[in-house]
Amino acid sequence: MSDVTVESLQLEVQSSADGAARSIDTLTSTLGKLKSATKGIGLTGVVNQIRNLDSALKSVDGSSADKIDKLATSLSKLNGLGSIKLSSSVANQLKNIGSAATSLNGVDFSSIGKLSTAPTPLGNIGKATGLNSTFNALKKLPEVAKSLAGLDLNSFTSQIQQ
Repeated sequence: MSDVTVESLQLEVQSSADGAARSIDTLTSTLGKLKSATKGIGLTGVVNQIRNLDSALKSVDGSSADKIDKLATSLSKLNGLGSIKLSSSVANQLKNIGSAATSLNGVDFSSIGKLSTAPTPLGNIGKATGLNSTFNALKKLPEVAKSLAGLDLNSFTSQIQQ
């Protein structure tokens, strides 16, 4: 083997060793960041969360993907509201709302439309002729009853008969 080939081979080995050392440094730095990011739950917790995510994603179909997209859009709009503090029970309440909505599946809501249109004729009551004066007369009934209570009906009857 010639000296040039040996030097070339030595340069390649040296270059590969330098690249490997940089890669190891990068890997060490990345693992340090991963350790900081998973502080408190550890890598086992991260693995379990990834498994949970995987099993949840297996049940996602096309309609679920649309719902997730709408949810993501809504959440990004909420993000624009600023730093609003929400109760930690909000997630539980949202889950309860979802369960309640699911339990309404198959319920006939046609009567709600009838309920919303039923009071419409009541809107015309205020426009009825003479209704205001009738209400005013009804308000005066207790006063009339009090005055009749103090009246001597026998003398009144006698006066009418004469």
